[in-house]
Amino acid sequence: MLLSTQRIELPSWAFRGADVRADDPAAPTARRLRAISPVARGPYEVLADAAVVHHFTGAAPCVGLPFPCDATADYADIACHAAELGLTVSSLYVTVGNRSGAMCDLEHPQRAVRQQALDNLAHALCAADELGVERVIVRLGHDPRYAGLVERAARVDRLGAGLQSVYDDLPLGVSLALEEFSLGTQCWTGEPLWRGTLRLCEQLGEAARLMVDTSIDHGVDAPALADLSTTGRLAGVIVPNLITPTSNGFGLSDHLLASSRFEVFSTLAEVFTSQAAGPNPLLTLAPSSYQQPGLAPLIQNVLTIQHLCVQVADCDVEQLKVALQSNDDNDPAGIQAVLNSCERDVSARLSQLRRELGVDPDPLAAYERACRGRYQLMERRASVQRAAERRLATKRPERRSRASATRYPAATAGAPASATGHGWHSGSAAVDTSV
Repeated sequence: MLLSTQRIELPSWAFRGADVRADDPAAPTARRLRAISPVARGPYEVLADAAVVHHFTGAAPCVGLPFPCDATADYADIACHAAELGLTVSSLYVTVGNRSGAMCDLEHPQRAVRQQALDNLAHALCAADELGVERVIVRLGHDPRYAGLVERAARVDRLGAGLQSVYDDLPLGVSLALEEFSLGTQCWTGEPLWRGTLRLCEQLGEAARLMVDTSIDHGVDAPALADLSTTGRLAGVIVPNLITPTSNGFGLSDHLLASSRFEVFSTLAEVFTSQAAGPNPLLTLAPSSYQQPGLAPLIQNVLTIQHLCVQVADCDVEQLKVALQSNDDNDPAGIQAVLNSCERDVSARLSQLRRELGVDPDPLAAYERACRGRYQLMERRASVQRAAERRLATKRPERRSRASATRYPAATAGAPASATGHGWHSGSAAVDTSV
């Protein structure tokens, strides 16, 4: 396990204060957080916030965008903008059919409904091609209350045919990932949801993979997780919120927090001790509805995941495998061995890793010193200005300087340092910490 290359992905809804992906920006939670702290309103501001998190942690260079929530007319410009900030758009998240009381659109008996879902997925694949993402993650919305629940065989056939059509149209180098809890056709059979999803992935082809979510109950068991990692069927691991309760009393209790950390540590240990040769799997942070506003909780979550990865890498692999096997058999000695590994003090190794990544050994304190509110707004403003100037230069290159001076006076006169491109992501200018 090479810690310096471990990547953590931050989905865009983590910066908007939404409860779940593609949540309505006008939802009560989003309105409440917007009243407390400025919330990113578009993909460019999301990328600016993500650049701040990556600047201080050095471990979160990837951003996931939902479709069609972050739909835009120029996806190539978003990819270019992310590259300027030192980021990559790694995933495109697509939700198919999330209406209450309805079946998944790909399972609908009416051809027109299925065709509309396929058209939306085709647009998502075009966006994925322009963005240059690594994977398209599909969540198949399902509500078991709809009429016709017992038509299981026909629904499975329609779903398989629809996903096969999507799989055949995948851009070159892009994989199709299905979330383990998304397969609604398996929810009444007594079979674990991930098994049905994995079987569907195997039917589609080699580029179809499974997302493992450690935040849900009855997830993938340890032996199957090891097989997924070894065979390359593991698209990534979704890690839940792992920070302390919020100041207003909402959040995880200490007992649940410790349990979540142990589950995530066990999952990462299974993945990293059994994976085949190649890059480490992408870890995706799943934000929660009780997360505090601002970027500090996201930075703290990234640091917690990084801490768990260092604990796994600092253990003896063979001894950890034996302990994990004993833990799977509910052996108290094995459980205690894994728990001891999860509680090891790796602060020295963690500080060394962060120095190798070129960040402060205490990133959260460094962020606090840098006056997070002021610089966050400055980076957002500079991000939007750079994108607007680039689009203007593409349309009218001969009038670039004149148009920029007229339309964006802050970019040419009296602009702060970060507004001209020398912000978190620039190595040519240091962050002013005297504010």
